Amino acid sequence: MLKWIFFISALLFASSINAQESFRQIQKPVLCGTQPDIFQKIQEAGETDIELVGIFENDDVQIVFTINRNLETKTFTITETSIFGTSCIIGSGMFEGDVKPKGPKL
Repeated sequence: MLKWIFFISALLFASSINAQESFRQIQKPVLCGTQPDIFQKIQEAGETDIELVGIFENDDVQIVFTINRNLETKTFTITETSIFGTSCIIGSGMFEGDVKPKGPKL
């Protein structure tokens, strides 16, 4: 019986360690500024095709997420904008594949 208690305790301990290690905070560059300034930079990069607009809201906060892209250079930028007018570039890079424009232009 003692062997089973030890075995189950070891499994539970190992599971809690693995659960904690599955998440980690990483350092990544985030560029923030006023909404007009950030979107001017995105437009200068030719990322005028808006692929997605998403909204997160609760009682205290409303945030708009956008994915802009340039179909010729195959680059994209992900932004989040608060209701207070601050926008942040939270991701950017290149995409692959042939994709047709879907959304409105910036």
